[in-house]
Amino acid sequence: MKHDNLINSIGPNNSENIVKKIILQIQDYFKTSNATTAILGLSGGIDSTLAAKLCILALGKENVIGVMMPEIGLTKQQNTDDARQFAEKEEIRYLLQPINKMLLSYDLNIPINDIAKMNLKARIRANILYSYANTFSNNSNNTSNFNNHNSLNKSNTLVIGTSNKTEAMVGYGTKYGDLACDIFVIGDLLKTEVYEISKYLQIQESILTKVPTAELCEGQTDEQELGIKYTELDAQLKSGNLSKEIEERVKKNEHKRKYPFVVKVH
Repeated sequence: MKHDNLINSIGPNNSENIVKKIILQIQDYFKTSNATTAILGLSGGIDSTLAAKLCILALGKENVIGVMMPEIGLTKQQNTDDARQFAEKEEIRYLLQPINKMLLSYDLNIPINDIAKMNLKARIRANILYSYANTFSNNSNNTSNFNNHNSLNKSNTLVIGTSNKTEAMVGYGTKYGDLACDIFVIGDLLKTEVYEISKYLQIQESILTKVPTAELCEGQTDEQELGIKYTELDAQLKSGNLSKEIEERVKKNEHKRKYPFVVKVH
């Protein structure tokens, strides 16, 4: 299923300007954070691929690390293959880190429901990224299984968020999971804009045309879970004329867009 209808909102000239703005802001944030290396999850989907491409343009391929974190038995092999193909084409360092063993290790005393199980997967992936970010920042000797690890320099490593503006506005994400990061590089792009910028940057066709899914459960797709097509959702968000269902979702998930409430005593 192609998503050509998603690729119609910006135009090449504006795409170029947007890319330049994002690159400059990434560079500035890394400079002020005294960091040089970016690490992010590569799912084989459009959001993480675009986020990685922008980091490569901003920081250089030698300073971007991709981590593929499939759930073996659920994640489609095509998605892992697409992620690996992108990483190899762009010549960035990458790791394959399945999450199955970690999922099995969460042997809780009380069985958790399906929503909690899906969120757990996202949070495990965030733990992996931050664990590797810490490791590579200290340039320890525990990276012997990492391809080209000897080329790593001691520097701060920041975790890149791959959520877009559409998802953020409706709260479609997991707190301390995929929403856990140091910088959202595509956080001001609506989903339709993500497709336009990705086409402008010549992201591979197999990624551009696939149906968006977080693959947190069998048969799940983003639009099915949201209950609305991205084109329709973006149109509502841009106009401000929200349906009752979307308005309720925005209000319900307001807490995901805010820093945790601090109880004041002074």
